[in-house]
Amino acid sequence: MAMHGGMGDMTLLRFARYSRYGFFSALGMFIGHYMAWICAGIMGAGAAIILGTAITNLDPGAVAYQALGTCGIIAVIIAGWTTSNPTIYRAGLAFSSLNPKWSREKSTIVVGVVTTIIACFPFVFSQLLGFVGIMGLMMAPVGAIIVAEHWLFPRIGLTRYWSQYKGNNTNWAAIITWLTALALSYVLEQSGVLHLFFLLIPIWIYSTIVYCLLSISMGAKTRFAESEIAEAAEASRRQEEKTFLDGLSKSSTQVSKEKSTIVVSVATYTAIASLVACLVIGVMAFVNNGDSGLHTPLLIATIIYFITATYVYLANTKNSKSDSESSTVANATQN
Repeated sequence: MAMHGGMGDMTLLRFARYSRYGFFSALGMFIGHYMAWICAGIMGAGAAIILGTAITNLDPGAVAYQALGTCGIIAVIIAGWTTSNPTIYRAGLAFSSLNPKWSREKSTIVVGVVTTIIACFPFVFSQLLGFVGIMGLMMAPVGAIIVAEHWLFPRIGLTRYWSQYKGNNTNWAAIITWLTALALSYVLEQSGVLHLFFLLIPIWIYSTIVYCLLSISMGAKTRFAESEIAEAAEASRRQEEKTFLDGLSKSSTQVSKEKSTIVVSVATYTAIASLVACLVIGVMAFVNNGDSGLHTPLLIATIIYFITATYVYLANTKNSKSDSESSTVANATQN
C-alpha cells in the first residue's frame, strides 16, 4: 500500500534514467514482498514449534537466528537496510523541506539515527504491521491522485498540473480528496466492513473519482498557455528518449559481448553455485531434522553469494554506464 499503491517508490525512481526501470517495483512487490513473507511465515512457524511458543511472541531476529543461525542475523540486518533506506531517505527529504538550511544528507542522517533508536523498542517492532498498514492507507489516496493527474487527465481532456497554472499555493481538490478518503477508511475499518489490509483498492478508486470531479469543478478543464508549452516539450523529450533508447539497445547488444570478462563470468557462476548450495543445505537440514551443524556451511555460502553477486552487479553497472556515455557521445557527434 505504501511503496506501490501510495507511489512511495517515486522518491527513488525519480533518479531512474529510463521509464522501464519502473518495472523494478513489480519485481520488488511480487518477489521481494510476497515470496519473502511466505518464506518468513514458514520460518516463523518452524521457530515457534522448536521454541515451544506462539509465533506472535517472536521477533524477526529470533526467528531468523533459530532457523538459520548467524546467517539469519546477517539476512535480517541486510533486509532491514534495504527496506529502511528508501523510507529514511523520503523522511529526510520531508524534514529538509521543513528546515531548508539543513542539507539532504544531514537531514537523512539525523532521521536515520532517531528512527533506528526508536525501532529498537519492542512496542515499535512488535506492532510493525499495524504501523505499516496505517502508513500505507494514509499514502494510498496520494498515489491515486498522482496517477489520476499524470495518466488520466490527458486522456479525459483535463489539464495536468492545473492548480499550479492557476497560481494556487494549495491544491484543495487534493486536500479534500485525501481527508475524505481517510475518513472513509476509518469508517470502513471501524465498522468491520473491510479489514485494514483490504482497503487499498476501494480507497484508490474513491480517491481517483473524487479528485477528478473536484478538479473539474475547480478549473481543470481550462486550457493554459503554459500547459500547452509544457506538454509540447514533454512530447519532444519522450520522442528523443525513445530514439536514444532504440540506438542504445542496438549498440549495447554488440558492446556487451565484448565487455564480458573472465572475472565477471567466474563471479557470476560462483554466485549461482552459492545459491544452489544454499538450496541444497536447506534440503539437507530438512532431511536431518534441522541439523545445527549446517549453519556454518550456510553462512559461508551466503557470504560468498553476497560478495560475488555484488561484484557482478557493480561490474555490469559500470559497463552499462560506459556504454551509455559512449552512445551519447556518438549520437551527439552524428547530430
